Amino acid sequence: MYYVLALVLSISFSNCNSPITFTNHKNTQGALDQLFLKQLIDIFGITIFVETGTYSGETTAQADPLFEKIHTIELHEKIARAAQERFAQKNHIIVHHGSSPDIFMKILIDSY
Repeated sequence: MYYVLALVLSISFSNCNSPITFTNHKNTQGALDQLFLKQLIDIFGITIFVETGTYSGETTAQADPLFEKIHTIELHEKIARAAQERFAQKNHIIVHHGSSPDIFMKILIDSY
């Protein structure tokens, strides 16, 4: 069974007194750091990573060695095209060009 993690501003779960926030877990390039991503894998047992807002692709690069499948969604065509070129040799990374809500629903449907 696959699990999907959508990057949102913060998430809470019952055994934690405070929400998990993403802002404190970024590296110097502004990407989510691998240690934080590993912690999310340990907590939630996820194998699929979904990112909305690809930008430079740094978070995707951090997630690359950790996840079986990575989806990154970018609204701007030029940025999406650059990411597609950057990750062209990575078969487990799919760069989507389009609206996050539309693409995210398609990913959810296709994953199950």
